Amino acid sequence: MQLSTDDIIFTGEKPIMYCPFCGLEIPDHASICTHCGSSINLPAELTEGDIKRIRNRYHQNYGIKTISADEAFKKEIRSEIIPALYSSRVVAFMFDWLIIVGLTVFSMNQFSQIKEFIPFMSIFEAFVYFTFFTAISGRTIGKMIVGIQVVDSDSVKPPTLIQAISRSITCVFSFLFLFAGVIAPFYNYYGKAWHDQLSKTLVIYRR
Repeated sequence: MQLSTDDIIFTGEKPIMYCPFCGLEIPDHASICTHCGSSINLPAELTEGDIKRIRNRYHQNYGIKTISADEAFKKEIRSEIIPALYSSRVVAFMFDWLIIVGLTVFSMNQFSQIKEFIPFMSIFEAFVYFTFFTAISGRTIGKMIVGIQVVDSDSVKPPTLIQAISRSITCVFSFLFLFAGVIAPFYNYYGKAWHDQLSKTLVIYRR
């Protein structure tokens, strides 16, 4: 993580660096804050928006100089429980649907005599695709490309088969009611859509 000029004070000799999370002075080029234990070198794929969101959640929900704050944040960084940005999820979803459209076109060419069933076949293929990859590793091909993963909210491990099936089914509800469930990550604490909340899953960054 590159510290901004807001985190550095020039004294004429050498810059004084401050932890972007607790605000206390830290040694030059430090990778971990000596006061709160926060990781200064966050994963490279994180954007400034990610870092700002983590920093704001850390301050707002735990305070700055409490033991619970330090331990909670250190645990979150160590286990890489960093909720994926909404834009990352959208890009992954677009990759996945390109694959599903390709499968649908292939099915239309192979089963041209039953074209009236193609829409149902497309829905079935989408259900199998998302359920299979989510249950196996928590990562569809789109999520692998973007670098995000679906995990169980409690264990932070890949979802169970039941959770994968539940997530695929309840995804339909997220698109109902003017896409209210799809835009839910904008205002949800951990960036959860409705189908994440119903299936008790979470989408995080995972290298």
